[in-house]
Amino acid sequence: AVVSTQSTGTSSVTMTICVSADNEILNTLFYKTSLPQLYNAHPDTPLKFTLVNTRFPSIEFNTGHVILDMPLTLSLVTDTDSDILDLEMQMTVQGSVSRNNNVITGTVSSAAHTTTVKSSQIGNIDIAQLSGVLDTIIDNTILPEVNRIFGLGIVLPIDKFLTLNSGLLEVREDFLKICCDITLTDFSLAELKKIVENIV
Repeated sequence: AVVSTQSTGTSSVTMTICVSADNEILNTLFYKTSLPQLYNAHPDTPLKFTLVNTRFPSIEFNTGHVILDMPLTLSLVTDTDSDILDLEMQMTVQGSVSRNNNVITGTVSSAAHTTTVKSSQIGNIDIAQLSGVLDTIIDNTILPEVNRIFGLGIVLPIDKFLTLNSGLLEVREDFLKICCDITLTDFSLAELKKIVENIV
């Protein structure tokens, strides 16, 4: 793959998504004017991008909307794996969501990111010079995969105990926060009855 995303951590999903092999951003010729230090260091050289999320993303579902926050590391190397750049990105995507009790589906409509240079083998660079390239990479990696996952549906393990009516859901690596109106299922009511009977 010419562009890959790999999720770290035991709870994450591994993704590999390609941009077209003939995409102009995958050769240093594309940067001859906008980023000359890259072209001068590696003239007419094929490139590879690797995108890795550095922790499990946090997801917030609220009143028909979804907000996903994800820290990323983007590495740029030559086709022979010579290091060029490592960038740190903080990405937030937003979209619409629908919920059928414990199953959440939706689509992502926009993404925003802030990016800083972590290390560079070609000297100082202005990150604004790569803005369009970063947008292309995100549009061809993270957004399609997030939409694929939302399209399949995210299942929360709660339907045995309660029915969600409305409110806020927040999913993070080590917890699930639910702030909403709920209706207890017959199973939950029976379990509560047992607890009360044991107390009295």
